[in-house]
Amino acid sequence: MRGHLRALLRILALAAVTGYHAAVLSARLVSARRDEDRLRRRLDQFRRWCRAVARISGMRIEPDGSPAAPPVLLVANHLSYMDVIALGATSPAIFVAKAPVARWPLLGPITRLAGTIFIDRARMSDLKRALAQMGAVLDAGFRVAFFPEGTSTAGDRVLPFRSPLLDAAIRRGLPVQPAAIRYETAPGDPPAGEAVCWWGDAVMAPHLWRLLGLRGFTAAVRYRPARTGPDRKQLASELRDDVCEALGLSEERSEERCLPGTA
Repeated sequence: MRGHLRALLRILALAAVTGYHAAVLSARLVSARRDEDRLRRRLDQFRRWCRAVARISGMRIEPDGSPAAPPVLLVANHLSYMDVIALGATSPAIFVAKAPVARWPLLGPITRLAGTIFIDRARMSDLKRALAQMGAVLDAGFRVAFFPEGTSTAGDRVLPFRSPLLDAAIRRGLPVQPAAIRYETAPGDPPAGEAVCWWGDAVMAPHLWRLLGLRGFTAAVRYRPARTGPDRKQLASELRDDVCEALGLSEERSEERCLPGTA
């Protein structure tokens, strides 16, 4: 019963704070005269929203290492819709996301206002447009973030990193920084792989309700040194290795994935 009440109160609070930040951001964008000013205001307000969501949802963010100074491309393993909150609160960025996210409740409207670059993965032609938008953000001196696995997992592995979007940094000779995300729940609560990680065929609404019913959870974000390189596939492999190492996962290259290990 306590968990249900906690989830209900948090849902109401999230709706209120999201509406507030969306209204403030809309007003700030109207008064911005330059594209660079709009980007800066988007990043600032989105960071404020992410921090508010973290507090309301009971997420305690524990960063390790430092985000590289922009312009930089940030990549991370993907576990949950909460990954955006964990990264957005500690390393403000314009995110790249799959097109359906734009239609999600709560997250959809605020991410559209925040300048998220949505990409239709079913259309290869959409890649060129997304790369151009990413390049414009990087050229303006800001950070772009995305999840190169292309899907989320339960945290027990890191899938191969897709490399095409790395071209936005490679063409400009800019660095790409890897970050590793891990969640932990409180003793007595369901494990993070079930209650925080959103993967497989899990339905979002009941999953979010269950997550918000937790007493609290920790998001450990480990930033690792940025890399550069002319070969996007080689760079993708090296970035993935960095994330595996940060998570303490061993590599099994024959299966192109990282599995629980002792590293």
